[in-house]
Amino acid sequence: HDKWKSAPGALALGCVAVALPIAAVYTTRGGFYWFDIVDKWICDFGLVVAGLGQCIAVGYLYNLREFREYLNSVSEIRLGRWWEVALRYVTPAVLLYILVMNVRAEILETYEGYPRSATTLAGWGTLVFFAVVGYLLWRRPGRDTQ
Repeated sequence: HDKWKSAPGALALGCVAVALPIAAVYTTRGGFYWFDIVDKWICDFGLVVAGLGQCIAVGYLYNLREFREYLNSVSEIRLGRWWEVALRYVTPAVLLYILVMNVRAEILETYEGYPRSATTLAGWGTLVFFAVVGYLLWRRPGRDTQ
């Protein structure tokens, strides 16, 4: 509520107003199926994309040598140069491979034989929803977005 200069109650009400209709879907007779699809997509796509983004952000936007030295100063486990290579190249390559294989599998056959419309709505819809919400929460109010 500090970020948007709003009353805590109003912010809580806004969160509930967004979350309630989404959560209500899971209480229906088909709720388990919707949950199953959303869970699959968040794990197969959302987490992989988030991990890939974090590897790229940390691997290329931070000074990895200084970051490694800091981690070595506060940890019992020493990180060598291999850690930088793994963070910059190996892990993103593996995550990108996993992402491509997951997209390929979803294109060839829908998850558990669910209708394509259901996996599209619950899968891509969930990812787009969280991307939009993440963007709206990230951007600063009043910032010129032109």
